[in-house]
Amino acid sequence: MAQTSVVYAKNVITFGNSTRYLILALSTLCLALLTSNTLILNFTIICMSEDEAMTNSSQLCLEHRRREGMRARDVAQLGAMSFTIVLQKHTDENNPATCKPGSIIPSDLWSVCTEVSHVQGFAMASAYPVVGFITSQWSSLKHSGMYISLMSCHLQLGQIFTMPISGALCVSCLGWPAAYYLHGILTLASFIIFFIFFRDSPRLHRNVSAKELSKIELGKAVMFGKRFPSVPYKAIVGTLSIWGVWIASIGGAFGFQIFFQYGPFYLNKVLHFEVENTGFATALPHLLSCIVKVCSGPFSDRASCVSETTRVKLFTTVSQGVMAACFVFLALVPPQLSFLGQVAYTAAIAFSGMNCVGVFKSAQLVCIVSNTASSNYHPAHTNTVARQHAHFVMAILSMINCMVIIVLPLFVSLLAPNNEHSQWYAHFNKPPMILWLS
Repeated sequence: MAQTSVVYAKNVITFGNSTRYLILALSTLCLALLTSNTLILNFTIICMSEDEAMTNSSQLCLEHRRREGMRARDVAQLGAMSFTIVLQKHTDENNPATCKPGSIIPSDLWSVCTEVSHVQGFAMASAYPVVGFITSQWSSLKHSGMYISLMSCHLQLGQIFTMPISGALCVSCLGWPAAYYLHGILTLASFIIFFIFFRDSPRLHRNVSAKELSKIELGKAVMFGKRFPSVPYKAIVGTLSIWGVWIASIGGAFGFQIFFQYGPFYLNKVLHFEVENTGFATALPHLLSCIVKVCSGPFSDRASCVSETTRVKLFTTVSQGVMAACFVFLALVPPQLSFLGQVAYTAAIAFSGMNCVGVFKSAQLVCIVSNTASSNYHPAHTNTVARQHAHFVMAILSMINCMVIIVLPLFVSLLAPNNEHSQWYAHFNKPPMILWLS
């Protein structure tokens, strides 16, 4: 049998046998900044359109560029599948870091060249696969729910940081271009740190002790050498339970992305929040969603009173059911009662945080067990389909998310072209059906 290549920590800092949590924090920070870079335009377009010196033709041009940029960026995200296959075949130590440069450049150069934002799509293409890849390699199976829920907080952290900061800079003497320069500098700094510190596997990291490595690998199929086992694509695609994960993600992605992409517009144009207040009103629901994720992740790992399958079904049902109910409520609330609209908007995003413990964790847990009962589980007797190859399952989730984002601008443009309440009423009648069906 081939010898396992391990780099045990010797005379180096092991961070209290918690290097995996430092990887978690650093990865989440980088992904949060990557997400932030794709959100700046969604907010600063409000500042641009409210510039007193701007002509009507300029406003139309900016709106056209915003929608064109979103579509081009999202089309590029369809490269997530190809990126995952390349990552599987060429596993040099810092592959996940390659997603960052494409995100840095547009943030620093936006005020000079709008078209460069198209490059961001290539960066975002790797976000979901990277979450699945890092979780499968660095998290222990016992704490996989907590690990993936915390890492998926990057979606909310991006909003929490970008929206209030962009709102404050927009109304300051620095103006909206400062938001792009700030995000570019922070992204560049995080990318450098990530590139230096991150390794694909804990076995290749000099700060991982033997004790910590044993915790991470407990119950996993051990990787020998530096090559990762080939992905059983046919077995994955032929598993009905994995198709259930993918189908369920359609509704969750559709419900979440409406507010993720159009939240600032809805609050500013429909509920008539001021620009500065829009930033904080948009960030608050995502802060609550982070809290929900932090609480639901450990609960999902430790609630042994029900099976893991029941837990993920419960979290998915509650998450998407509440989002659907909030959409119905938003469709009925008049614009004069903006406070109630804000409550429903906040609740929809907050409960969407459970979706990571439902749909996302399902991608980690779905597996085929052969020739053994679950009580006699051993890696040698298990043909793991998603648990060891979650990055491929997450790549399909990323593709679904991309398709939803591509369709969404057309959906919004047809149903709410003027951002009037009556138009958004018709718009909010459709998502509940998608959520309940999925």
